[in-house]
Amino acid sequence: TVYRDGISYTHDQTIRYMNNGLTPDEMIPLIHENMPLRLKHHPYLQEFYGTVDWSVRGIFHSYLGWFSGDAADLFPLTKTDSGNRLFELLKGDTDYLLGVIRQHVSGSDGDENGINSVDRNSCQWGLKLATELLHSSKLNEDERKIAKDLRITALQCMASFMTSANGRNYYLTSALEDITNSKITLYDSLKEFGVNSVPLDQVIAMLRVRLRVEAVPEAYKNFSVCHDLHHVWYYLDIREGVIEAFKGYDASYTETDDTIKRLNREAYIDREISRHDCHDNAVIVTLCEEQVFRDAVAQTKTTPAMLFAAGKFKIIKGKITEMLKFKEMFEKQ
Repeated sequence: TVYRDGISYTHDQTIRYMNNGLTPDEMIPLIHENMPLRLKHHPYLQEFYGTVDWSVRGIFHSYLGWFSGDAADLFPLTKTDSGNRLFELLKGDTDYLLGVIRQHVSGSDGDENGINSVDRNSCQWGLKLATELLHSSKLNEDERKIAKDLRITALQCMASFMTSANGRNYYLTSALEDITNSKITLYDSLKEFGVNSVPLDQVIAMLRVRLRVEAVPEAYKNFSVCHDLHHVWYYLDIREGVIEAFKGYDASYTETDDTIKRLNREAYIDREISRHDCHDNAVIVTLCEEQVFRDAVAQTKTTPAMLFAAGKFKIIKGKITEMLKFKEMFEKQ
């Protein structure tokens, strides 16, 4: 009952404040302030996983979308523009701003007893300022290094206030990425599992949202590929940065269960094409088994070029060089 009541209180009060025209930033303090003590202090409702703040924002965006309701949020500045304007506002006095950030994230001034007076809001302000400054294109190398070190300190500072395991992990992971100048992404084993676990229609749908439009050569802006997997085939029509997928299949093709049918519907590959038209209309036609195609998309243990060299991934129309150029048009993650 208490778990149900906690969810109901957060949801219903969020809707109430939405109907009164409040933004998430305005309603979150009120929802915290007015929460019944029975819910606020119950051991089963402590913020060890999610938080009330995140839940309120999720509910708001679920009902009303991204716009907060504040006109100032309709067309926000890019982060680079915002950082540059912050730089200009301070007339280029980065030493002053770096000092302010340092004070907020490390409590360098402290109180008369030398006790660090940093709280979560202080860390957040320092993190905000450091992040904005790092987005500026006007910092020199030394200033950027100091700002980055302060951002790392701010991230670690925010982590120290988290009871949420998710929040703490995200702050510390972000700090680690800054320290190592790397981006922590999906492990190859997870990518391989994902590609092998979903229906083929979903694998094809992944290609639509992995197309790097800016990387499409001029000769490939209107291009088509037919992937023939024997019992089923897919025609990808690329038109000026947009992919439309067609599908065809022979009499042996079946959708095994209701889950597969639902996932295939959600891939939105609604247009059909015959095998003849798939081969005839495409610039490149590939022929392989289903698992080989999945391996070529995942690119974890092998690549399309290696599969081609092994005779498993055949190109029966077009050239391997064209296929490799086509491959480079897509995100690798």
